[in-house]
Amino acid sequence: MTLASTEIKAPWFHRHEGKDISKAVLTVLKQYGYDTKDDSIYLQCFDANELQRINDQLLPDMGMDLKLVQLIAYTDWNETMVYQGDKKQPYRYEWMFESKGMEQVARYADGIGPWKPMLVDSSSTKGNIKVTPLMASAKAAGLAVHPYTFRADEGRIPAYAEDFDDMLNIFYYQVKVDGVFTDFPDKAVEFLNSK
Repeated sequence: MTLASTEIKAPWFHRHEGKDISKAVLTVLKQYGYDTKDDSIYLQCFDANELQRINDQLLPDMGMDLKLVQLIAYTDWNETMVYQGDKKQPYRYEWMFESKGMEQVARYADGIGPWKPMLVDSSSTKGNIKVTPLMASAKAAGLAVHPYTFRADEGRIPAYAEDFDDMLNIFYYQVKVDGVFTDFPDKAVEFLNSK
């Protein structure tokens, strides 16, 4: 099944500027009938503090209950910032990779969206796929796993895969992910339909 995915981008920035982008996005989703976990949509965000706020406050206040995905970055990407007054510093994602990290994420999210190398070690080779502990931790916590971003462009296929279809085959049937984020949904759907 194909699901829509909506990402709330940089809510930390918008909140610092006095704008509640999360509430605005939820209002539009509700207006178009996306308001329960049964709807074909995931709401995703890199900002763990904001995703917890969405789960604990905004969804209940708005009479909604959507599937939430915690996108995962590395701290040094500066993907999410935390303000203390007017000073900002990178949000620290390290806790998510610790032994109880996925259990904590499962308290407010239904799934995770890690970068592909967070699930398959970059030292993997054809015939020797090294799945990282994050996958087992996420599944043990009851989380869906949807890695990003699957691209068919030249230079975007990891060395351990022959081509785009082989990369999907590895992630779906060896790593056992629940879905993927891709810029090539037509190719991904064609691959899944062929199985």
